[in-house]
Amino acid sequence: MTKYYIEMKETRRNMMSDALLSLYRKKGPESEEARQMGLKLWDFDLKEKRMEITSDEQRVLRHALNDLRNQRLEEGKYTDGVEAAIMEAVSYTHLRAHETELH
Repeated sequence: MTKYYIEMKETRRNMMSDALLSLYRKKGPESEEARQMGLKLWDFDLKEKRMEITSDEQRVLRHALNDLRNQRLEEGKYTDGVEAAIMEAVSYTHLRAHETELH
C-alpha cells in the first residue's frame, strides 16, 4: 500500500479543516469521510510536521479544498491560500508516494 505524506502547518490545518467542515455541512451524513478526515487533522500533533494520509483521504481533501475555492471565487474573495493548500495536497503527496511504497 502506498503511503502519502503532507506537510502540516497550523495555517494549512485551519484551511483544510474549514474546507472539510464546509463539505460536511453541505453533504451531511453522506460525507462521513470528510468528518473523519477533519478529526484526523485536529488529532495530528503539529510537532511531527508531516501527516500520513491515504489516497482516499487525499481525494476527500482535494474535493473539499476545491469546493472552498469555488465558494470563495463566487464571493469575490482571494483564493491564494486555498490554491496553495490544493497544490500541497496534490503535488507533495504524489512526489513522496514513490519513496514509501512497499514492495
